[in-house]
Amino acid sequence: MINFAIATTLNSLQMMFLLSAVPPVLDPEMVANLERLGQQLHAFGQILSPYLGIICVAVAWLTVFAAIGNAIVGLTEAAHRMRTMHQIPCSRCAFFTNDHRLKCSVDPIVAGSEAAINCPHYEPSRDTYQSRNSENII
Repeated sequence: MINFAIATTLNSLQMMFLLSAVPPVLDPEMVANLERLGQQLHAFGQILSPYLGIICVAVAWLTVFAAIGNAIVGLTEAAHRMRTMHQIPCSRCAFFTNDHRLKCSVDPIVAGSEAAINCPHYEPSRDTYQSRNSENII
């Protein structure tokens, strides 16, 4: 069994050596096409060579401006979202329980979401500051 495994390994190594020693067969038309492509790329490089510095600087500045633009758009969207979240009146409502299990005793599904901005059940609490601190005093 071991001799068979060694013989198989030696045969595969010999085949790999023989295959690697054979040069690849290249089609003359393919070689001509590759040479033409190399010449065209070289000519294109020669044309772009004087402008390469300007192109690189322009691409760098475009990248900087794109990053600044994305930051501005992100901050604008965050500010809009913050204004929307501050319009939710639930924390100032008399029915708000300030408990994560039951946020609102009237409409718990909508409580704390954007759908609660125009809530028909909203009723301002009498003294929000005193009612919140009275729990801590007692």
